[in-house]
Amino acid sequence: MSEDEWRCRFAGKRKTNGNCEKSEADGFPAQGVGDWTPEKHDWLQRFIESTRAVRSSYVPVGPKKEGAAYIDLFAGPGRVRVENERAAHDGSPLIALAHHAAPFSHVVLCDLDDENVAALRARTAAHAARTTIVHGDCNERIDDIVARVPRYGLNLAFVDPFGPKALRWNTLAKLGAFDRMDLLVNFPTGFIKRNFHTLAFREHVTAILGDEQWRSEVTSASDVPKLIELLRARLALLGYRPDRSRSIPITNGSNVVMFYLVFFSKHALGEKIWKSLARTMPSGQKDLFDD
Repeated sequence: MSEDEWRCRFAGKRKTNGNCEKSEADGFPAQGVGDWTPEKHDWLQRFIESTRAVRSSYVPVGPKKEGAAYIDLFAGPGRVRVENERAAHDGSPLIALAHHAAPFSHVVLCDLDDENVAALRARTAAHAARTTIVHGDCNERIDDIVARVPRYGLNLAFVDPFGPKALRWNTLAKLGAFDRMDLLVNFPTGFIKRNFHTLAFREHVTAILGDEQWRSEVTSASDVPKLIELLRARLALLGYRPDRSRSIPITNGSNVVMFYLVFFSKHALGEKIWKSLARTMPSGQKDLFDD
């Protein structure tokens, strides 16, 4: 079986937009995803849950009342089918909306695909009062996205592109302009390594980092993990201290690293919470850049 057949094994073929051919019970499709996706979503869910106490000071029931936003730049249709599994699961947008202890006051979901946007609108209808769906390329619509984010709120952006081509420095910089904006970024080292030999592809790396300086330090595929350190240095210009950034390797069923889930925070409490989560990794493995 091909990768596409495994990912949508029990829901027809996998379409060009990544969704499975057969609709779910609600009439909308799920996205066919790799076997590493549950781990990625588990990190997201646990971080949302672990930050509920501090977020409670920002959502309407708390004394500060500035609000708290969850931003998902590549939201998909809201449901996923993990390869070779029969049941569909909630994707990142529904994971965020399902949190009730200290719910986000603003949920901003962006996707380029028409089918995904229709599915998101239906699947988030019960939360319409606090949900904004932005239809389009997040890099082109970033001003519309950040306009929905409370300026002085406590915010979390989940940046989970399908590949490096969709990740742009200017977009990260717009998010990073907020004083309280934690970033959880899928940095696709595996994809970059596989394509590093292609000169044209390296322009995408430049677009991620926003300048050409990386070329003198990353000269081969084996150097690609250094790009995360360089992104740390770039984000430090926006107030994200490198020593408050943490990364977790996300692997497939064959224990091959697909990407790193990298956490960035401007505040010590965010880093403390993420480090606490990292200590509970099932494998016991420390994160890549811990001292």
